[in-house]
Amino acid sequence: MKDHWSYDKIKHLDNNGEQWHFVWRSFTDENGPYEVRPVEIYFRNNTRTYFGLIRFERSKDNPNMYAKLVEKVMRDLEFRKEHEAQETKDVWLKSWK
Repeated sequence: MKDHWSYDKIKHLDNNGEQWHFVWRSFTDENGPYEVRPVEIYFRNNTRTYFGLIRFERSKDNPNMYAKLVEKVMRDLEFRKEHEAQETKDVWLKSWK
């Protein structure tokens, strides 16, 4: 299964003015439709002190649209804590430009 990384170039600011960064990782599989492929959303704050990951085993399991999920990460501290993943720090060494 191949993967594709997509960096969100939009400047996302939370209520405190802190900037957040998001990367969408999708997987491609010729044997199955898009709806059943896994998808991952990585996020971090601008100071690189907080890292997180939201994973859906099937893309159709995502109850929110991408934009709503981004807002939820920035606005809902409890939701963000549930998805904290400091071990994803190395993901951000990639260059998506």
